[in-house]
Amino acid sequence: MPAVLPQPREPPMSAAQTISSRQLAMAALVMVSLAASTRADINLEWRPTHAVATVGAEVGLGLYAVSDAPHDQFFSAVQAIIAWDPNHLRLIGTDQTGGIGLFSAGFMPDDAFGLNEACPPADGDGLWAGLAFPSVLPATPDGSLLATMIFEALLPVDETGVAILPSAGDPLGYTKVIGDVPGLNVLGHIGPPVSVAIVPEPGGLGLFMVALLAVQGARRRRRTNGADSSEASAC
Repeated sequence: MPAVLPQPREPPMSAAQTISSRQLAMAALVMVSLAASTRADINLEWRPTHAVATVGAEVGLGLYAVSDAPHDQFFSAVQAIIAWDPNHLRLIGTDQTGGIGLFSAGFMPDDAFGLNEACPPADGDGLWAGLAFPSVLPATPDGSLLATMIFEALLPVDETGVAILPSAGDPLGYTKVIGDVPGLNVLGHIGPPVSVAIVPEPGGLGLFMVALLAVQGARRRRRTNGADSSEASAC
């Protein structure tokens, strides 16, 4: 039988080579961590056109995309869930005037999360969506106006809020900002709710007082004249 020659063995890695490999692995982890920690995001926030509105007047709330870096960042789509008190505010619609120029935007009926029961929604929450197709659009550090939500002030109140919700609906939907990488959510912070004060219409309180005084005067005259007529049934 032919003799079997022993196979040559590779020399073991030196201590220097082992340290070098470990250093490379650690450097790769550090680079990944730095990339994740330094990734800039796009915030969403409200900027009201007026903080005080009279009953019957329109209230405009600008929805802004804001880069949290000192440079522009780009997005392809935005999905924002908003909430308000329908007892004091009625959503009329949206206005794109002065906006960044979205390809399409608004409250789409029959959304997948059951938020837009009407167009526009009337029950106090809704899903607004904006699309930058066919290209991406910049969110600047100063803020890029996406759209202005238009509400009607219904009843006087010291303060009523409109919020951007992180999530809502059934199944659960989420507020998102899709960046220039398809499907990548780059939403940063969501700004706090914005508050609006609603005051009576000028002259409305005065007219009410005049009517009240007139009713009281008529009752006094009836008592003075000995009138015994019964009051009309309340309706």
